[in-house]
Parts: sequence; C-alpha cells; structure tokens
Amino acid sequence: MRFGIETKNLAAGNITIDASHRAFVYLGKKAIPTGSGARFTSVDFSCNGVPQVYFDVPYNVVGTAPGAPRTGIALCRLENLGGSSWRATFIYSPRIVLLGAGGVVEDMGLSLRIFGRLDLNPPRPPYGKGIMVRALDGSMLFCSTVRMLRQAGNTYDTQAVLKADIPAQNGNDPENVGDTFVDTPFNLVGKSILANTRGTISGAYYQGTFNNGEGIFEDYYDILKFNALYWASGSRLWVRRIPTDRYQYITQAGSVYFIDNSRRLPVYSRLSVIDNSQFP
Repeated sequence: MRFGIETKNLAAGNITIDASHRAFVYLGKKAIPTGSGARFTSVDFSCNGVPQVYFDVPYNVVGTAPGAPRTGIALCRLENLGGSSWRATFIYSPRIVLLGAGGVVEDMGLSLRIFGRLDLNPPRPPYGKGIMVRALDGSMLFCSTVRMLRQAGNTYDTQAVLKADIPAQNGNDPENVGDTFVDTPFNLVGKSILANTRGTISGAYYQGTFNNGEGIFEDYYDILKFNALYWASGSRLWVRRIPTDRYQYITQAGSVYFIDNSRRLPVYSRLSVIDNSQFP
C-alpha cells in the first residue's frame, strides 16, 4: 500500500480500511422485471462512478409446465447513460408454472443491489455516532453509520468457469450438456452474487437433407443461440446453458459449414457473494 491508514480484522485477516483501495457503500436495491421466456430486461439507477451490481438468482426452482424454459439470470451489460445514470441489462429466463391447459410466467421477486464508491457517494450529514475516516484530501474512506460492502465467506477469491463448448445435440434438450457449477462454503439461499457472463454462443444442429421439390437437395439446420445463466441449489451455484433464440437455416446440400467454433475459449469470472439480510 502507499502511505496512509490500513486496518485489519485480526480474526478473519481481511483488510477493513485501506487508504490505497476505495470502499463501496450500499445505495439501495431495485426489482428486476420478469420477462416472458428467455429475454432481456433492464433496470435504471443512479450512482456516482462505476457501480458494483449484485443480483439475486433463482434458487431451487424448476419449470413445471411442459416445455417450460429452464430458469436462470445473468447480468449481461452495464452501461452509463450519462452523468450518474446507469442501466443494468439482464438476460432472464423465469419460471413457468401450470395454469389450466397452459402456463404463466411467475414473478420470482428477484432484485439487484447497488454499491457505489464511498468517496464519490458519501452520506449526507448529520452522520450520527460512530467512526469516520477521511483521507488528507477530504475524501471519505470509511463510515460506520452506513452499510459498507461486506462479502460473505471468502468467495471473493473464487473463479467461475463459463464453458466454451456448444452442447452436443441430446434429444430435445441439448443445453444440459453445457452446464457447470462452483461450490461455495455456505448455503446460497438469501444471497446475491456479482459475476460476469460470457457472450452469446451459436451452434448449428443438423436436421437432415431434403428435396425441396424442385430437384435440389438442401441441408436443414437448427441454429441455437445459448447464454450462460446462473441459478442456485443449496451451496452450489450453477452456470446453466439456456438457448435464448432458435431459428432454421437452409443451405444447398454439401455447402461449407458456416459457423466457425475453432477459436472459442472458456471465460473465467470472479465470484463475489453477499448476504441479502445485511442489505435490505
């Protein structure tokens, strides 16, 4: 560290105040709108400086309607709209529950929790009683009267691996093959995560060759676009491969393969977890 103050929690060994690293403060939570099927959904909020965004994930949830999409969510974009205005965009596949002969989208009540740099988002006076630490330039390093970012356990040093593989065709449910997971040291019920997702991955699934009725044989493919979404069960965080778009591609029989997957690599994301009860 540079010249300045540093305090450490002797029991846990982690640094609690450090003049070299800016602390983050809880700015509040917002509901994540439920979509219909796998779709994008956005939440706008205010924060000075780049925020840290934690989000709930579906917990122990399975779609019950026939043909229902698998549940999952991931933060896929964080953009500045100008000044202190931000937009978090999620790819979200909610639960579908049975209702009569069909199914309806269930509002799963997921939220995001927003944290901003304390020095850029300081509390307004009166500050109340407690401890406050400022740097020589007057910027705030610590304030005990506000909710500072505190991670649960030691998962801030955990990596989640988002696979590069396109799931092999497996009946009508090829996405299961692409699932992966990371185990955490505690139950994930009532927790929020901060983790990245990889971009959309496309795969071509050969459906057969047919005569188009004019004497020309054509190859038929299903093109599936997959996204890696998170959901939790017990202490295990799953990265669930979900097809978020599907369309048919027809080309003349024997044409060159048109999706090049040769340079695809795994993506690694740091995983951080917080306890929602500390940030209501």
